Amino acid sequence: MNDEGIRTHGVAPYLFILPILIGVGVFGFGCLFYIFKLSFTKTNLLVSDFVGLGNYQYVLFKKKWFFLALLHTCYYAVWAIPLKLSIALGLALAMYRKIRFGSFFRFTYLMPWVSSAVIIALIFRYIFNPRWGIVNWVLGQLGFSKVMWTENFLVAIPVIALMESWQYMGFGMILFLGALNTIPEEVQEAASLEGANGFQRFYYVTLPLLKPTIFFYVAISIIGAFGIFDSVYGFLEGTPGGDAATQIFTSPVLVCSYFIYLMGFRMFAFGKAAAIALLMFILVFSAIMVERYFMKEAV
Repeated sequence: MNDEGIRTHGVAPYLFILPILIGVGVFGFGCLFYIFKLSFTKTNLLVSDFVGLGNYQYVLFKKKWFFLALLHTCYYAVWAIPLKLSIALGLALAMYRKIRFGSFFRFTYLMPWVSSAVIIALIFRYIFNPRWGIVNWVLGQLGFSKVMWTENFLVAIPVIALMESWQYMGFGMILFLGALNTIPEEVQEAASLEGANGFQRFYYVTLPLLKPTIFFYVAISIIGAFGIFDSVYGFLEGTPGGDAATQIFTSPVLVCSYFIYLMGFRMFAFGKAAAIALLMFILVFSAIMVERYFMKEAV
């Protein structure tokens, strides 16, 4: 026992964490091992043939689809991560100040986060409908021509990034608001006494102390960028675009997770889909390690 009389040794503490260990072991490492094994086979989940590195060779060298999916995913990340970070941090700074009806605004900003991603995608699909969507109607009233939002990935992906940023702004706001509340008031007061203005206090005091939270938020945003599926599927499935010759890719946006879905459940090439998933895992892990390297002094 420790000084407060709480038992810190024995079997009891491990029994409490046993359920989560079983869950992570079975559905985490177990599934990862199964996918790793699956990536070396040609299978329809009923019959399997070992092909070695054949799936990786097919994905990386024989077809251009994987690199197209990687390009679309990186293009989405370039839009989504700065948008998510700036909106979440901006809302947190606004809510950090004591304003009237602050609890109501927090509740309002959290509503999209607890809503279904598919429902939000369908709402945005109607708003940005090329024919009768409200956005194109407003552009028409201002004298601009209609924009075909769902026919080209160059304009569709920024809309999806905006949609995702709007949906998850409440989560980011709560995260940064909690981090802001941990900053001692004495630090801000000392900076004010030294003559620092509002921007200088934010840049030289608040922002450096928020770097661990920024690292975490950017890391989960990178993971989310490579894992986005439901928003793309709900917003663009069935719209004009894709490779008509294959009759498989019906969406103009081919992000990695959507590509895995198409490869596995449209083409029934589960071995190739598993190979793509492992390649994605390596890329995401490498991206987070690079981020950690550049922020290691602050995190």
